[in-house]
Amino acid sequence: GTLSDGRVVAVKQLSAASLQGKSQFLTEIATISAVKHRNLVKLHGCCLEGDKYLLVYEYLENKSLDQVLF
Repeated sequence: GTLSDGRVVAVKQLSAASLQGKSQFLTEIATISAVKHRNLVKLHGCCLEGDKYLLVYEYLENKSLDQVLF
C-alpha cells in the first residue's frame, strides 16, 4: 500500500479464521513497537476497525527478510 505521505508500506491482515483475539493483537502491537533493531522492519501503525485487524510495516522492495539478514 501507499500512505498519504507517499511512503510505500507492507500491510499484514490478521486472518478472520485466526483464534487470536483483540487483546492478543494489541499485546503483539505493543511488543513489536517496543523492539527496535536495525535488522527488523519498522512497524508504522495498525488498524482495528470492526473485524479487520491490520499491521502496517516498512516495505522492503525486491528483498525478502532473509536476504536483508544474511
